[in-house]
Amino acid sequence: MGNKRVVGICDDERQNRENWQEGLSRIPGFDECFEIKAIVAEDDGEFRSAIEGLMERRKMARKKSSTNDNHHNLFDQIDILIVDYDLINASHGEWITGEEIAYLARCYSHCKIIVAVNQFGSNPFDLNLTGHFPESFADVNLGDRQVINPGLWSYVWPAGFRPWYWPLLPKLVDDIDKRVDDVSGDSLNKSIKDVLGFHDEAWRLLPRETVAWITPRNTPKKSSDQFTVREIVTSSSLGLRHKDQVPDDAVARIAAARIGQWLDHAVLAAQDILVDAPHLVERYSSLLGVKDASVEEFNKYARIASPSELKLDVRLSRLAFEKSYWLSRPAWYWPEIAQTEWISEVANPWESSAPDAYFCEDISRFVTREQTREFKVRVSSVFDVRRCVNPDFRKLVPWMSALSDVDYQPNGRLLE
Repeated sequence: MGNKRVVGICDDERQNRENWQEGLSRIPGFDECFEIKAIVAEDDGEFRSAIEGLMERRKMARKKSSTNDNHHNLFDQIDILIVDYDLINASHGEWITGEEIAYLARCYSHCKIIVAVNQFGSNPFDLNLTGHFPESFADVNLGDRQVINPGLWSYVWPAGFRPWYWPLLPKLVDDIDKRVDDVSGDSLNKSIKDVLGFHDEAWRLLPRETVAWITPRNTPKKSSDQFTVREIVTSSSLGLRHKDQVPDDAVARIAAARIGQWLDHAVLAAQDILVDAPHLVERYSSLLGVKDASVEEFNKYARIASPSELKLDVRLSRLAFEKSYWLSRPAWYWPEIAQTEWISEVANPWESSAPDAYFCEDISRFVTREQTREFKVRVSSVFDVRRCVNPDFRKLVPWMSALSDVDYQPNGRLLE
């Protein structure tokens, strides 16, 4: 399929596959970068053979036999796999689900990115801001109505529903190879802190709940800065299921995906150890370099772009998380920024004013305070109250009308 990335669409309903393929092709630039491979789950052929091949690799790995077989497997050729959760009509039997395929593809194939569809509803917004981490082995969980959202596929997306916790799939598929390189070979036995180049002070401040996800089971007690890449994959709650084994190349691929999810959905989601651009300028508006900045000025930072493209003060570069390909967006070390006295809000906190610009997690945009409502996130953080669009505002703005059909879940996290 040439140099284009391969997007596999796996569903047991032909209409769904065709609708997604047609919708994706309408996204500007998609066809120049990607080719679509339809995976017909209801036919007793390629799909069944591929699943059985992954199961055989799983069995062989448990026996510690070589899994580097030369057998063709469909999932090895897929860069981005879009798989429906409900595959009741799949040829492999009623037991197979999209989540089961996500696990098999992640652990026993060379598939790079996995997008699970409809496990949590047709059009959900996760008020936990965890992306259903760590419950799901998929990199992204969506509803079927969200697969063709340009905000997943393009660095420039139209105004409307676009959760900030979503990654950009083109960036993610490029980043995964760099992550695998970082954790391959001898690096499997290095500490994850050292592999990531995580700053010492920031690592020490990670909450116990956050560290718990990467803590190995049944190993001598040791500090978190000693946890190795291998241990996280083989014996932490992020890793392999009980009794499963994989060769070293698979350990590296699993680590690249699962540790990346941990960084995005447990560490960065908290916004108190690492902070991304919109949350940073929301707290310290002087970094915009514009007095009395408008909402439009703030929205220049509500996008996924490199620090140089965002044009933040170059002095922040030494406070940046250097290996940005391990995150879905650039980030900086908040504990260090909060002590940086050339920032006016740090030097003179009582003289600082807060502009009327508030970041909405469901639309990845800044709006005014009255246009928002608060909700409480699940992650352990001193910044655990965030904002989404006020229902009244959705009724007033034409491009917001689609948000009326979004399922904000769990609804109990919305604050009155």
